[in-house]
Amino acid sequence: MTEQEIIEQLHPDLQKVIENAKGICEVPFKVVEGKRSKYRQDLLWYKGEDMSDQTSRSLGCAITVCAYLDDIPCFGLEIYMEIADAFRYAGQNTKVDIMWGGTGKINLSEHHELMDKIYEKVEFTIRPRIHHFELYYEK
Repeated sequence: MTEQEIIEQLHPDLQKVIENAKGICEVPFKVVEGKRSKYRQDLLWYKGEDMSDQTSRSLGCAITVCAYLDDIPCFGLEIYMEIADAFRYAGQNTKVDIMWGGTGKINLSEHHELMDKIYEKVEFTIRPRIHHFELYYEK
């Protein structure tokens, strides 16, 4: 599936945020996964990759991104902090609340401090999912 096909299956608000983030982010990134089937979610849960119920995935409200520098995938925290900043500003620009897996369930739109300060506040009980973004909804 191409990146565009993945994006087309997502919630329209998330599509707007992605488009805006791609326009302002200096780090090239691709959406590599979006809406999941129940089979795929169950497989990832069984393998220990994603232990949440991931309702947001089944509704097309969450994505996995991968950063690239010179067409090489990158996984460093600093790079994903730059992408998270782009998503934060994109959420503010489009008036769509967004959260980043690197900060748990924090609504990025409500925070104006530097991303590293936001990240420092978070206590992790599991590994952070720095490549994960989703729409923020009060539950």
